[in-house]
Amino acid sequence: MATVVRMHTEDDIDELSRFWSDNSGWDQIDRNEWERRFYHTPFGHASIAIAHDNNTNEILGQLIFIPTVVSIEGSNINAYRPFALVVKQRKEAISGYLKLVDIVGKMYHHATKSFKEKGTSLIHMMPDPRWARLLKFLPGLQIGSFPLWTLPLAINHKFEIPDEYATELLNASDERINKLWEDSSKLFECAVVRNTHSLPWKTSHGNYILLGIFKNDELIGLVVSIAKLKDKQWLICDMLAADNDQSLTVTIQAACNLAYDFQQQEEGKAISKIAILATPVIQKVIEPMGFKKDNYQFPMLVHLLDNSLSKKQVAPEKWYVSAND
Repeated sequence: MATVVRMHTEDDIDELSRFWSDNSGWDQIDRNEWERRFYHTPFGHASIAIAHDNNTNEILGQLIFIPTVVSIEGSNINAYRPFALVVKQRKEAISGYLKLVDIVGKMYHHATKSFKEKGTSLIHMMPDPRWARLLKFLPGLQIGSFPLWTLPLAINHKFEIPDEYATELLNASDERINKLWEDSSKLFECAVVRNTHSLPWKTSHGNYILLGIFKNDELIGLVVSIAKLKDKQWLICDMLAADNDQSLTVTIQAACNLAYDFQQQEEGKAISKIAILATPVIQKVIEPMGFKKDNYQFPMLVHLLDNSLSKKQVAPEKWYVSAND
């Protein structure tokens, strides 16, 4: 079986949506849903590498890359994030681990070459740990990880937030978020842009709740959370804070209190813990709150394509990332 790899065209979308439905194991989608997820992204159309059998023209795999913008030391650069890797489920189509590695490698290398030609600076990803084991063999990748920390949910154990702070549910398009992003982005050396251009799409893929934290009517914190009923946990995702001290502390406390309120509802009875991806800065804040390190690591992979930047500038430990990145 000879494997050929190419980048997708618009003529492939119907077949790619069927391939997703038949092989991803996640859900069934049609062309309209495909375009909503992968064509109408904040920074343009997704790019998809396709592997197919040259003899039968049967699709063997697709690797979907979502365009992103990353802030690196205060400057925005164009990047891509691998969003989903889907391979043929039939054993006779892809036989053996080495064949799978070969197909994934060919799709990734072909896409990388295409991105370099377009002037893309970076590829970043937080893949499922199962796929991370495949991708880590690709040359040029920097690999790191961030731990999951959790806090058991106890009834009536809410954090006391100082009176000068107030909370309010927000829409992802609220213009006040943009000023907060500008302030928050200065606290990190590397971070995916989180503003009203990107957050509406990013938070449209689940039942996310956006909570704003205000001090004297100024938005000083934003936290995006979601109830993961299957995992029995309240997952804290995207966060913005005006500083890495009091603002960040109150923002995380407010997210925890929101989880306690959700637990009191019938739907929330299954929730037993609060979970958060902990960068070093976040770890310093949550440890005094009673969070403990869980037995899970979020893998982080970074591939620099732009020679004007150094690997040190974009090393995984330089990033702010969240569990939904």
